[in-house]
Amino acid sequence: MCDIFISYANQDRDRIQPLVRALERTGWSVFWDRTIPAGKTWREVIGNEIHAGRCVLVVWTKTSVASEWVQEEAEEGKRRGLLIPVMLDAVVPPFGFGTIQAADLVSWKGDDEDPVFVHLLADMANILGPPPRESATKKSSSRANTAQKATDQFELKAKKSVGAGNENNILRVFVSRPLLLAAVLVMVVSVGFFWMIPPKHTPGELVEVPTKPAYEIFNDAFQDGHAGPEMVKIPAGEFLMGDRQESGDPDELPVHRVNIHKPFAIGLYEITFDEFDHFAEATGRPLPDDAGWGRGRRPVINISWEDAVAYADWLSENTRKSYRLPSEAEWEYANRAGIASRYWWGDEVMISLANCDGCGSRWDGRQTAPVGSFKANQFGLYEMSGNVWEWVQDCWHKNFNGAPVDGSAWGEVRDSDCNVRVLRGGSWAYPARFARSSNRDWNWPDTRHNSIGFRLARDVD
Repeated sequence: MCDIFISYANQDRDRIQPLVRALERTGWSVFWDRTIPAGKTWREVIGNEIHAGRCVLVVWTKTSVASEWVQEEAEEGKRRGLLIPVMLDAVVPPFGFGTIQAADLVSWKGDDEDPVFVHLLADMANILGPPPRESATKKSSSRANTAQKATDQFELKAKKSVGAGNENNILRVFVSRPLLLAAVLVMVVSVGFFWMIPPKHTPGELVEVPTKPAYEIFNDAFQDGHAGPEMVKIPAGEFLMGDRQESGDPDELPVHRVNIHKPFAIGLYEITFDEFDHFAEATGRPLPDDAGWGRGRRPVINISWEDAVAYADWLSENTRKSYRLPSEAEWEYANRAGIASRYWWGDEVMISLANCDGCGSRWDGRQTAPVGSFKANQFGLYEMSGNVWEWVQDCWHKNFNGAPVDGSAWGEVRDSDCNVRVLRGGSWAYPARFARSSNRDWNWPDTRHNSIGFRLARDVD
């Protein structure tokens, strides 16, 4: 996975190269080579890379503004909230992008120290985090200096956003007024105590189901005595599906009421390497790549939708139970667990409640976390937000117009007309907004990536 996906017109390749090299000198990785390997399609390569990229840098030139390919890639970056536009020519951006401020590199000559370029790096750092100082330092002192300048500007913006700069004055106030310090400490402890209490719903708000700390957990035995994945029984109920706060994307609308008529079970954890490797070895399939992060209790990665369905079929055959991927509605219902906010814990990103790029965990933007590393939601489910994207059964639709209201999947499992499938939950490599309960994404069913895994559902009586 590359940090930066650059969208540009092929005719501008020679003009793009200095920008690519300057970005690489900061330590960030860049995808820009549109060479398609033998046996691969344009759709596979470009589609996978733009979905994997953590920032989409679109370069507007006289040529690219007329390119439908560039506009489509820019639209995907805009939809994901990862778009950074750059101007190499004094042109008018295509319709829909004119209001998005672009970095003016018309007069830029490739100088790493140019304030315009340093400012661009700072803007990109707001999405990617500071440039990797260590890798930049190893390359040369001048390159490290550029990365350091971008880091400094990034940190300066962060300080300004929280009104930093008065630390010494605040400290002097507390030292001179011990009673005030004591009162503040009492207040902090009290806030921490009340934060642990589940939030109450506002009058008139739809409360889907009564929640409790834990539900029935079980696993099915294989015919050879091997234990299947741990599952949690989820009660029937109804909820409002979609972006209730209107803070997401158009594909999360319209908000609609869904009635889950029957209980179902869903995985306590994402499927792990231990569990999938057992399947691979039993069926003679190659083991999925672990990206060098380790196997065992880490969520399995580099799994396609087709791989996940094959595992569910094998599990069903060996346990004589009906395993499958959850429907999109079941997944959101289980993620929300009776909570109407953006995330299952509230409306704001809370430190170390998920593994995403900016969620405050030690795995953020680096790799997956072992399953069970974070607090469970109100249904007792772990890592429903972040860690890895999770395949669901549904075919992709661009919005919820006409979506099922009974909790069933939209499109059959074997639907040959379903070219892309839905992903839910965000991942370790994506910003927190992708870990929202209503956020949706998609990819082709044969796609494998180190940010994609899955969890299973099962029918229950």
